Parts: sequence; structure tokens; C-alpha cells
Amino acid sequence: ELGVHIESKPTKGASDAGFAAEEGVPVICGVGPVGGKWHTLDEYMEINTFSERTNVLAHSILKAFKEL
Repeated sequence: ELGVHIESKPTKGASDAGFAAEEGVPVICGVGPVGGKWHTLDEYMEINTFSERTNVLAHSILKAFKEL
């Protein structure tokens, strides 16, 4: 709906969302800005991805509430 390509892929990251997902609860995870080298001194975030990811998150939340 937003013209954004979204794909699922495993990463080496960790999130508290994994605990809920393991129990079968739907979660929204991985919509933060693109970046890399997590939890190191060289960790970075690609600023130009922040706006697009924020739009995806907001759209997902609004759509979820409409379906309730």
C-alpha cells in the first residue's frame, strides 16, 4: 500500500518481540532504520531510511487498529 518492498529474513539481532512471537502473539519488529554493526563502537544507522521505516510502522499500527 505504501510502495515499500518488505521481505522477511532472519538476522543475528535479538529483540524482546521474540518472546511474544514464540507464544504466537503477532508482533511488529524490525521496522527501525537500516543500520549495522549492532552493539559495537562502529554501530551505524542510515538516516535516509528513518522516514520510510517510521511511515511503515505508523501505517501498520493504524491498519491493526482498523481490524479490531
